[in-house]
Amino acid sequence: MWAKLDDLDREQFAAAMRAAEAADRAAGRLRSWAELAGEVLHGEVPEPWPEVAEVLAGWRRLGRDANGQTLYAERLALFGELGLTEPGEREAWQVLLDAADAELAEARKAALDEVRERVEA
Repeated sequence: MWAKLDDLDREQFAAAMRAAEAADRAAGRLRSWAELAGEVLHGEVPEPWPEVAEVLAGWRRLGRDANGQTLYAERLALFGELGLTEPGEREAWQVLLDAADAELAEARKAALDEVRERVEA
């Protein structure tokens, strides 16, 4: 599902999420990110593990190159924002961000393969 979102979709999703969060604040509700995303996307969205939720939130904001990989300079800026100074912490974040990039690339490849199959049929 996430791999099929292009930049415009991401902007629309972010705007819809902000609107849902504002509506919740006005109504005095407090829902998790996954509950809000499920409402916006009209489907079930799994709750991320608390240990990686911060990583995923940072990853979503990072700029990407033409291949969809997050930009190294953007990663470093994120580490600075988060105050990550220990080499071990930074390396752990790099590994998690690499894994997220790899998953997105795999999902995009599957989507492209699906389109190719439809075109060739």
